[in-house]
Amino acid sequence: MRKINLLKNRKIITIEGEDRFKFLQGIITNDIEKINNNLAIYSCLLTPQGKYLADFFISELDGCLIIDLPDLSKDYVIKKFTLYKLRSKIEIADRSNEYLIYSILDKNFSFHTQGSIVKLEHALAFVDPRLKNLGVRAFVSIHDKSKIEKTYPDHSDYYDRLRIDHLVPEGHKDMIAEKSFPLEFGLEKFNAIDFKKGCYVGQELISRTHYRGVVRKRIFKITSNTNMAKPGSEITANGQKIGIVCSTIENTGLAMLRTEDWQKAVDDKLEFYAGDILIEISSS
Repeated sequence: MRKINLLKNRKIITIEGEDRFKFLQGIITNDIEKINNNLAIYSCLLTPQGKYLADFFISELDGCLIIDLPDLSKDYVIKKFTLYKLRSKIEIADRSNEYLIYSILDKNFSFHTQGSIVKLEHALAFVDPRLKNLGVRAFVSIHDKSKIEKTYPDHSDYYDRLRIDHLVPEGHKDMIAEKSFPLEFGLEKFNAIDFKKGCYVGQELISRTHYRGVVRKRIFKITSNTNMAKPGSEITANGQKIGIVCSTIENTGLAMLRTEDWQKAVDDKLEFYAGDILIEISSS
């Protein structure tokens, strides 16, 4: 199995300078020091109230931190980083016009652990730190586009279906800036949050909720016999709203549901609808 999928909605920014680790450590949910172990990490930027602002991958090459993030988040994240910068000795740069981001499925990398850097010609690449089944993420210079695509001739649009199949939410496809709560989306299961690191923006609410164990909503997989309802559509059982549709592809998608309402509807053997489309809901 050797496939490649160009992730057109992803962009690259970089952070250089002697304070790059210290700067990020105080504002992201994961521990930036893990990168010193030759790993890439997945992390988030939160509001002071612990709500989602952006999610991204961070790796390092030649003393430069490389951040892979949704295109809709790029300008906002640069603005936030610049605001937090103060006197930190760092330089933030938009490298969107220099690099492309790919997802790669290649059985030759199956023995690598999550987040580990892999050797790939023409690219900086690492196993997806969220879930090994999501394959490898690769950053490729636009000048090497033809070379990497020649190496992997099967250009399949598999990535979104793959992550949905594994209940993995991503960026603005599923979460809403300043509204979504990361633990409801299970981001701690996908290695976005380190509960042992020091303080960061939004940590207090995240930690308190985690240790109390009270999360009333979570992500489910939904399927239908036709194309799925649009993101944002209400999911109902017996006419009562129990959640909303998140990202979709063809006849499948993710949904955010109130777990108590979902369980009651299951116990009562009710049918579920996304808009006016009959759906099935899976919790795994």
